[in-house]
Formats: sequence, structure tokens, C-alpha cells
Amino acid sequence: MTLAALGNPAVAPRPTRWLGVEAARDYLLKTYAIEGPGETFERARFADWDAAVAPALPSPARDALRPGVGFVIFHQAAIGDYLVLGRWDNRNELKLPVWVAPPGSARFAPAGERQSLCVWDLDIIIAERDAFVLATGADGLDIERYLGQPARAIQD
Repeated sequence: MTLAALGNPAVAPRPTRWLGVEAARDYLLKTYAIEGPGETFERARFADWDAAVAPALPSPARDALRPGVGFVIFHQAAIGDYLVLGRWDNRNELKLPVWVAPPGSARFAPAGERQSLCVWDLDIIIAERDAFVLATGADGLDIERYLGQPARAIQD
């Protein structure tokens, strides 16, 4: 049975795109877009994403345990816009805060009790884990190698 055959729009496959690398508070973050069913990605809905995530980006961006890299998922859906920050820290830990805004409002607030990641965000998170592991050697994380590897399942 395919996912489409289940008939539940909550688990219908969603278009996902790699958008590139952007900077926020001295962090370098890979960016991705996910479109909910019937949605066409509108970057303007996430225009102030960097202000929303700023409190979750500690300073300094880089130290012995923190490489200053990660990823952001712009997940646009009919019920709301979700902003997921994946930030690598403490050698091999991934911090994953989530913010949510009413559709098209760009008023992001920390996710509420019943809001979290979507199953389709997990595709990116798994691929980013793989990219992180593949770019980490005996000398630590090769930042250029990590940033040069978009999630392989979603490259245009």
C-alpha cells in the first residue's frame, strides 16, 4: 500500500526543496521548504525567520563544542506555518526548537503543547544527521563539507 492510497492528507507526501545556505547570528544554516497539500511555497511567509530563531542561537556561534551550523525548515501548511531549527551543539547533539505562525501571518511563536515536528520534517532531519556524520572525522566537523551536502533525497 502506498501513502497516497491511505487517503489521509496529513500523511500525503509533500514537495520539499533545498533553498541554500543562509546566515543568522553568525550561524550558517542550510534552508529547506516543505509545502503542505495544495500549498505553493511563499518565502514572504517566512521573511522574518531569523528574528524568530535568534533567541535559540547562543553566542558565540562557534566554540570547541559548537560548530555554528545547522538547518532551518520552512514548512508551509494550511493549518499554519512551521519553522524548525536544527542546531548542532555539544559535539553530536541536535537542538530542535519549533515555532508556529497562523497561515501567512509571519507572527512566529514557540510551538504550543500540541504542536511539533511533522512526519515530513523527519526526512530532512534524518538526511541532516547523515550529512553531519559523513562530514565528521577525527578532527571534528568539516563545516564546508557539511554545508555542501543538501539532504540527498530532496535535491532539485
